[in-house]
Amino acid sequence: MEASDSLQLNSQSSHNVRERAQWERSRVITFCDICKRELENGNRSGGSLKKFVWTSIATKFKNETGLTYDSQQMKHKWDMLKKEWKNWRILKRLATGLGWNPRKGTIDATDDWWDRNIKANPEIAKFRAKGIDPELEDKLGFLFDEQIKNDRRYMPHFKDCIGAIDGTHIPASIPVTDQLPRRRLKKTKDEVSTKLDLPLCTRRRKVK
Repeated sequence: MEASDSLQLNSQSSHNVRERAQWERSRVITFCDICKRELENGNRSGGSLKKFVWTSIATKFKNETGLTYDSQQMKHKWDMLKKEWKNWRILKRLATGLGWNPRKGTIDATDDWWDRNIKANPEIAKFRAKGIDPELEDKLGFLFDEQIKNDRRYMPHFKDCIGAIDGTHIPASIPVTDQLPRRRLKKTKDEVSTKLDLPLCTRRRKVK
């Protein structure tokens, strides 16, 4: 084989290799907006989007960004964002009662707190230096909150817990089938008589 033929084959092979997707913030925002429109059009399927939609998303993404990513790369990005959102929600639950660092956009906690919680869940380590910015947080919430809230496979310990660390009320409920029966404790005669006793300060003092 001549050198020119070899170079031509190598060139063809390089074009067949799928380009690694580079996800700058603006591209993530565009991707989320496209996925949001698909959800609004009724194309959700379980915890994801319908299979045929990913090719359409790739086409729309190319039209808006000029980047050629395939349907598998679109689906992979969805899965990664869903995982990131789940871990962000876990972190915010753990941080109830702690402060907020506006410069970093994440939890304001001691090094000891971070070390302990990262050891228990290494996935939250990326949020130690920087959190999810508010605009993207809103978009990810739209894409994934309903799925995480209604699917027991995701965050079962936080099911039906909705809220934030900014003082928002966090309602929580336990399904009737999961509730433990209440035990009624019998009160002893001593406990009953003690409750009937008047406080010491109300007893009359003897006049000498």
